Amino acid sequence: MDTSVNEHYRRLLQLPTPWRVTAVEENLLGQRVTIRLTWPEGAAAVCPVCGQACRVYDRMEERGWRHLSIMQYLLELRCAVPRCECPEHGVKTVAVPWAEPGSRFTTMFEVFAVQVIAACRSLSQAAELLRLHWDAVQRILERAVQRGLARRSPEGLRYVGLDEKSFGRGQDYVSLMTDLVGQRVLEVVPGRDIGSGLALWESLPEPQRQRIEAAAMDMGAAGADRP
Repeated sequence: MDTSVNEHYRRLLQLPTPWRVTAVEENLLGQRVTIRLTWPEGAAAVCPVCGQACRVYDRMEERGWRHLSIMQYLLELRCAVPRCECPEHGVKTVAVPWAEPGSRFTTMFEVFAVQVIAACRSLSQAAELLRLHWDAVQRILERAVQRGLARRSPEGLRYVGLDEKSFGRGQDYVSLMTDLVGQRVLEVVPGRDIGSGLALWESLPEPQRQRIEAAAMDMGAAGADRP
């Protein structure tokens, strides 16, 4: 069955209706493919806070998102994202299905980038492979950490460990709390004094702290005695 180029890319991007692909632009010399997306005129938008169908208030200035490359070409999505007017929450920017709020990269690209970062010896090496600036790679990594923290649950936590670790040349320290059964890091804070230990403990919700049965501590006395 014959399919237009726009519809072909809409399917590949798995865009939900009524999002549309309006153009696919090739820049062979610049080795870049640009896909332009739109929310059609007259279609009700969805408030990102409550999910209520609302009228489109206006559209933001067009912006771009780096997506997974196609062959040897960089692929970019571009869209003037609409803003909706919610009776309850006011004017809000519509959530796009291909990226997280505030990110200049699609979700699929960020997942791929994290895999590249994990396989590389350094962020600089990952940045070179991804054809990105070092700062952009760092931001992708920070968002991945935040997503992991958001999914982290202290449910079932019974035994914790408090420890200190040095880094650099051994003159700087962080303190960390771990789940001794689940073998995962729960929290990391700078320093290794009493305040650091308290900050680790207080990072757990109060109901969860009440369910902790035992804690093991391996922090130096010198550090614990510091004010």
